[in-house]
Amino acid sequence: MVVEIEKQLQIDELNTVETSVETWDDFIQASMQSGFYHQALGHTNDPELAASLTLLHNYIAIFAPEERARIESDVEVFYRYAKGFIDELSPYRYNADGYNKRVRAAFIGKIRSLLKAQKDPAGRVINNEKYTFIRTLVKFCSSLGYIITVHDRYKQYLFRDLPQIQNTRRG
Repeated sequence: MVVEIEKQLQIDELNTVETSVETWDDFIQASMQSGFYHQALGHTNDPELAASLTLLHNYIAIFAPEERARIESDVEVFYRYAKGFIDELSPYRYNADGYNKRVRAAFIGKIRSLLKAQKDPAGRVINNEKYTFIRTLVKFCSSLGYIITVHDRYKQYLFRDLPQIQNTRRG
């Protein structure tokens, strides 16, 4: 099915889909290797929560320090950026020129392929960590409500949990 859809795409559309998926993979790899992720995982003992906190943290980290502080503390500013996050990471969900069903189908097909690549022929997940990150990123791209929920938990982690972790290490 994905191959048939890809045959129907223009070369620039296919390149954009491929680039988006490669960017996702790079973003996930960097997140999985980050110190923030390992610290969050150690504290929460919840791989999906740690992945979601890390994805949000790494997204927010791309901004200048002043803007980052605003994003972390001002709900309205965060909401504007959260919507932008969805638009950036899921460019085929909505399109200014109108919904492009072929491109969206190719994009979803590629994401399914990423998830399938994390499973063996019997359907068992081979790489739980990467699989969790991919699923979590899909949730980010699918739901503004999910991002807001993660932001609430992220603020709790930054301003309540992290200081306690740091105090425990000092003491």
